[in-house]
Formats: sequence, C-alpha cells, structure tokens
Amino acid sequence: MNNDGENPKVAEEAATGGNSGTPSGSAIRQPAASGTAAPVHAAVAAATGGPGQPTGTVWGPIRPGAGPNPGVLPLDPARLAEDANLVKLCTAAVAVFRRSLRCAWHHVARHVGANGATGDITPAVEQYRQGRIDKHSAIAALVYQFAFLKRPVASGIAPYVDQLDEHDKACALAAASAVRANAPGAAGTRAARGADAVSGDRDQLASQSAPAPKRRHIDIDSGNADENDSDDDAPPSKRSSSAYDSDAAAFRVGLRPRFLSPLAQRTLNAQTNYLADVKRAKRELLATGSAPAFPLELWDDILANRAVDFDKIYSASFSSVIVDTTEHRLGGPDSPVLHLPNARPRKRVDDFADWLFCFHKWNEAVCAAFPFRRDELLIYLEFFTDLFNSIHKSHHARVIQADTAIRNASANDPSLTLCDKDRLHVLAMRHVSPWGADIGAVRSDSASNRSSNAPRAGRLNGQSRAGSAGEICKNYNRGACYRDTCRYAHKCNHAGCNESHPATTHDGDSAREASQNGGGRGGQRK
Repeated sequence: MNNDGENPKVAEEAATGGNSGTPSGSAIRQPAASGTAAPVHAAVAAATGGPGQPTGTVWGPIRPGAGPNPGVLPLDPARLAEDANLVKLCTAAVAVFRRSLRCAWHHVARHVGANGATGDITPAVEQYRQGRIDKHSAIAALVYQFAFLKRPVASGIAPYVDQLDEHDKACALAAASAVRANAPGAAGTRAARGADAVSGDRDQLASQSAPAPKRRHIDIDSGNADENDSDDDAPPSKRSSSAYDSDAAAFRVGLRPRFLSPLAQRTLNAQTNYLADVKRAKRELLATGSAPAFPLELWDDILANRAVDFDKIYSASFSSVIVDTTEHRLGGPDSPVLHLPNARPRKRVDDFADWLFCFHKWNEAVCAAFPFRRDELLIYLEFFTDLFNSIHKSHHARVIQADTAIRNASANDPSLTLCDKDRLHVLAMRHVSPWGADIGAVRSDSASNRSSNAPRAGRLNGQSRAGSAGEICKNYNRGACYRDTCRYAHKCNHAGCNESHPATTHDGDSAREASQNGGGRGGQRK
C-alpha cells in the first residue's frame, strides 16, 4: 500500500480493465446476491480506496477465493467502443474473404467443374492459352480438379504448371520478336514487304526480298551487285513469311498437350534449334575439328534427329569412290551448277558384327550433336545386344529390321526415348516374334529374294543350288526351316495338296509318308 492509501494491484487492474490475464472488455459481470445491492459507485470506491470500503479491498472479476458477493470493476467506455469496432472490422474482413473465396471457387467450378467429373485436366491449360482465364485461376482450377478426382496435387499438378510457364515464355519470345521487328532499320523493309503482300504487288515484293545464295551470281551479272551486297544479312524470303501468325495457329488449340520426359524435352529443344538452320549448324560442328568420322551427307539427318540408314553408313565406310558427286553446269559459265551424287556400291548390314560397327559410328555422331544422350544410347545398345544373343543367328535379319523400325519410331515420336525398355520390347516383338504384326514383311522380302534367285556365297546345308529352282523345301514340310531367305518353295508336298502350309498339318499315315519320301516332287534331297 502506497502513501496515498491506494493498493498498487488494485490500481493496475483498474487501469487495465480487470485481471491482467483477461483481455480488455472481457470482464465477467456477476450480479449481486439476493437482498444485496452492489452499486457502481461502491465498486469505484473500493477500487480507489475511498470511504465505505476497507483499504485494499478489491471488487472485480470472479477469481478463485473471491468473496460471497463479488462485484465488477467499471470498464472504460472508450475502450469498449474501440474493442467493439475492432470486432466488427475483423468480422467484416472474414466475411469478405469468405465471399471472395466462394466466388473464386464458383468461377472455377463454372469453367472446369464439368470436365473435372470426367477426369479431364487439360481444359484449364487450354483456357489459359486462349486468354479466357488468368494464371491464378488456371492453377486454382487444376487444384480443384485434382482434389475433385482425389489425385495427389503436389506431384500431379507440376507438369501442368510447367505448361503454363512454357506458354508465358512463348508469349514473351513473341513479344520480343515483335519489338525487334519494329526496331529502326528493320522496320522499313519489313513494313514495305507486308504492305506489298497485302496489296498483291508481287513484283515489288520480289525486288525487295533478299536473293537466294544460289542466285546471287546471276544477279551480279544483271547489275544488281550493290543491292544484293547490302542485303546479304537479310534472311531469304522463303525462310520468313509475314503472312504467318504464330499466335493464331490453329494447332495451338487443336493439339492436346502431352507430357514429355526431361530427356525427351531436352532432345526436342536441341532438335528445334538445329532445324532453324541445319546447314549453319553442320558447318559450325565440322569447323570445330573435333567431329567424329562420319559420312558428310548423313550429318543433316543426325542434327535433325532423323533415322539414319545403317546400310549407308556401312557403304560409305568402305567406299572406294574418291569423288562422290558430279558437277553439271546448266548453260554458260556463269550458270548454276548441279551436284549429283555418284552411284556408290551398296553394302548391306547382314549380321551382328556389321550392325555393331555401324552402331558405334552412329552413336559417336549422335553424341556429338546431343551429348546428353550418351546414357540413353548405352541402354539401347545393351538392349539390342541381349536381343541379338537371344535370337538364333539365322534370324538376326529380323533383329536388324526391328532396330530400323524402332529408330524410325523414335524419330517420328518425340515422346519415345531409346532407353524406355518397355516400349522397346513391344516394338521389337513386332519384327522378332513369329506372331509379330510385321513378320509378314520379312516373309514377303524372302519371297522376293526367292523369285529373283539371287545367288549367295557358299552352299546351304551342303546342297548345290544348281537345278534346285522350283523345288519344295523338305525342312519346311517337317516344320524345321528357319531361313528367312530360303530358295526352296514353302509349299505342302503332300499328295494332291499344293497349299502354303507344312505337310505335318495333314493327319494320318499319308502325312508321315510324305515326310519320309525322297523330298517331294523334285525327287532331289535338300
């Protein structure tokens, strides 16, 4: 108790509006007991230590051990009003937030809710690309759809968010290209070309277009040397078209987005960069002096990520022709020159050793243009090495054909990588398995080889080829002929039957006699 007769604890509680642990404005008002009155002035007198109350007596919020007739300290009206206003403000803010959240989800459900029921996630991305919704609404739509379909949001939404980012990058690049097109120095020529294209004045457009490199020599003779020299840096007109609008391309709306693995996406990006100017990329690659030994005419296919014919690699590696092309000049000494390739002896890849030689040549060339694909091609080599070792040597031609088909499929399908063993196995079975979908192509090739009677070195099973044309294959009728290029006819040698099935399909002793006789109608053993 201080000198003024005031209890410090009472003064503190009076200043804070009650107990220090109770928030301001939250004091509990307790009515007085029956038959007693607890006027406010008595509570004030008790708090201030005035007359009528013992010094230090506290009447306030209910506490453990309080008296039988507890009172209530008066609260500051200004503080109560301030607290009430704060509560109203917070309540209004929460209501606005909830209302905006409901509107946002209603917007999402109205745009993509119907597609969410069918499991289609792509409309949100497509609507963002069309400019119908913003990026935040698109992400909210994706979250809503994944939650509706009960799919993991964290791992599933990432590819679609990447597609939104890629669209933003494409728009940024298009805007940058437009800015460069409108830059001083380039705007005049391009604007003139666009105006001429609209007006249909093709002659004036051709005069303003940069001449092609092969026609510059002709233009020099015609007196346009200075004009051509000033436009050397301009790209040829055939590479740029002012009438094409990339943003308005219909395929951007019609094509459905497809997920690509990081390796496939990286390969596609490098391929797109090379395709912008394949000749320049080839020239710069060879100018490094570190390019592997590879046929020059096949480098374009490597940079464009096209399938390469291993027969061409094999033929070029053992070619004895010095000059591969012949020049043919059209007209006078200043006329254009045509370079025609000479006929090169063609060698075929027939076995695993030849294929392995060509694969290493092709592998080094691909890794020079796409260094990040080295592990992918190593897995591909292991897959086909196991396949060659698992198939009999007489059927290695089918394995080589399967390799060609797989590399063709990889060049045509950006999502197919050569390290996806599951898809490689399915594609290989089409050509290797006797029940494969493309096994008929191998048999048709064999039939054409038999009809042409193309000789092969050595003998087959010790039998001479002389006089064997038109004979029926005895091993085939026993179900034991596995040659892809068999020179004997694969027909039934059963008496009275000339169908394309083995004689073992006939029941009875006649079929066994046909398998034990002297080799069918020809009478000569194979």
